[in-house]
Amino acid sequence: ARAARSGQFVVVIDAGHGGKDPGAIGPTGIYEKDVVLQISKKLSNLINKQRGMRAIMTRSSDKFIDLRERIHKASDQNANLFISVHANANRNRGVKGSSVYILSQSGASSEAARFIAARENAHFGKLGNSHFRNKNRMIRSVLLDLSKSSTLDRSYSLAKNVLGRMGKVNVLQRSGVESANFVVLKSLYIPSMLVEIAHISHPAEEKKLSQQDYQTKMAKAIFQGVKDYYVQHTPKAPRYTGKTTRYIVKAGDTLSEVSERYNIPMSRLKKVNNLNSAEIRVGQKLKIPIL
Repeated sequence: ARAARSGQFVVVIDAGHGGKDPGAIGPTGIYEKDVVLQISKKLSNLINKQRGMRAIMTRSSDKFIDLRERIHKASDQNANLFISVHANANRNRGVKGSSVYILSQSGASSEAARFIAARENAHFGKLGNSHFRNKNRMIRSVLLDLSKSSTLDRSYSLAKNVLGRMGKVNVLQRSGVESANFVVLKSLYIPSMLVEIAHISHPAEEKKLSQQDYQTKMAKAIFQGVKDYYVQHTPKAPRYTGKTTRYIVKAGDTLSEVSERYNIPMSRLKKVNNLNSAEIRVGQKLKIPIL
């Protein structure tokens, strides 16, 4: 990925839909555009707290933004990553789970033309009762536009990291990264992915999407996946400084929870603390590597 002008690793976060376009609508009337904006803001805050990284949002309010404008913003900001945040929907309310999409290199130009037209219909056509149909069109058209900004191998690496982290927060609709068979257009060389946080059409998942705790956990999961990618693919990314801070284990703590709390891989915690297993005891002093 290209280096940001500021020297920072820039992540453009695209909260799907907005304004006159509510996106999918849950069984109790919750709008996709609202929950994905809330999660995107949490993700943005986490990224901006990370040394060497900076988040830019395509929208930070309930505003309608054309899809091409969203992609252009990533280009204009010299972004390193583009993440489009959505909540899925299905006519079958029993369907649930999270998923991550990237672009594939296959697909017919006639398909591409049809999806471009569908995108325009999703933008300017009727919303409301047709939101399930337009939701599918929106996904396809977002993915089609993202083909212009994808470095596919790195997009897959990013998506795989994020999907693995999301799987610790919510059930996955499918165990692997999804790809769409669209024509790859002129690339802006920005690794990209479309994240479906959960199914807003599923009653239980709609409820979770509206909960601050779930939103925070999912934002942290996406952030950790992005951070994993950042360290793996950015030569000048800040690495561990060699310094550590101390944490005293409390009742109920697990090494996994400590790992998540400090955004440090368990393998790293084990190595630094000379642990042969994940077992820790109350009162034990753990060294926490500083990034």
